Amino acid sequence: MERREVVVVGESQERLVALATALEAGGRLVATSLADPGSLPARVASRPPAALVVELGEKADLFLDAVESLPMPRPPFVALGAEDESRTVLRTLRLGARHYLPLDAGAEKVVAALKELGLLDEPGAASGGVVAVLGAKGGVGATLVATQLALTLQRMGSPATLADLDLRQGDASLYLDLQPAHSLADLSHREGRLDGTWLETVLQAHPSGVRLLAAPPQPEDAELVVSERVTEAIEIARELASWTLLDLAGDFGDVSLRALDLSDEVLLVTTTEIPSLHHAHAVLSLLERLGLPGSRVHVVVNRVGGDDPVGLREVREFLGRPCDARLPDDAAASREIVNYGRALADAAPRSPLGSALEELAARLHEWRGLARPPAAPPAGRLDAAQRWLRNRLHGAD
Repeated sequence: MERREVVVVGESQERLVALATALEAGGRLVATSLADPGSLPARVASRPPAALVVELGEKADLFLDAVESLPMPRPPFVALGAEDESRTVLRTLRLGARHYLPLDAGAEKVVAALKELGLLDEPGAASGGVVAVLGAKGGVGATLVATQLALTLQRMGSPATLADLDLRQGDASLYLDLQPAHSLADLSHREGRLDGTWLETVLQAHPSGVRLLAAPPQPEDAELVVSERVTEAIEIARELASWTLLDLAGDFGDVSLRALDLSDEVLLVTTTEIPSLHHAHAVLSLLERLGLPGSRVHVVVNRVGGDDPVGLREVREFLGRPCDARLPDDAAASREIVNYGRALADAAPRSPLGSALEELAARLHEWRGLARPPAAPPAGRLDAAQRWLRNRLHGAD
């Protein structure tokens, strides 16, 4: 396995060397210690590392200045700092830190953070694979399902990457309350084939650990996206996380068709409304003509309520197959998710929709021949503080 380099930056040379030695102990990383923040830009420019580990002590601003001066896209970085220094935490999150750990965090916690970035994954390690999420028609909640399913998988211990492949109207970044600095349009700027280290600099990190490959910010930028680059990105993303979720447009253009071909499972999201079921039936027929085995396609009925005029039995008869998952209607929680970009676990932790998403995540594992994962743990206090600071930051903007 190719050993990836991590640059460890901080004030204490002795502590840096100790941390670098601990990171190299597993034999899968090369760790370089750097005590002078002023030398960081030249070091990154000469040989970009896979990631940075930045210790923020008394001279936190000097080291954050050095990180901020790095050309975009910056290497992903993990920060260690005081938890009670809200200004430092706020600035660190603004710069896009993937994790903010306590200053006295041991090497094992840093290793765990780097593992979530995909830096310690063994090639060919068992993974959930690539899952396409496709709406039967617009407005059925496919993006909500894709984003919240990615968050649920992440909380259950299965690192997830989400690619927004709705090139002209993709809004997964809004559903995650992110402002990506890069998007799929940036893939065209890369000369030669893509690689994992470069792709990681384009991915936008969510505080949960989910990483987003965002849709182009402007509709006209969709013209910059070519299907060959998307294919490369999906193939690399498969190696960077346990799960890669693809939020597809319903246009069945070249990008969507390539994505479907690369997908291990397809989730077709519909509601019980007659127009939605009509389109779902047509999409199922099209997927069959495209050669996708029926065992790879799973019908997810969204917004199921007790007063629906069409029951699940009628859905099965209409589609000619049973639904594989049902998500209950929770209008209040859905509004909170959509309007404020919140994770369901934070917006409505007791919502039955959350339990249904966990069951869907568990069934995904089963469909891939994997053991059902344990239930997702509640969000930690530090994670909650980071989300609060991030919301304050966006509010200030």
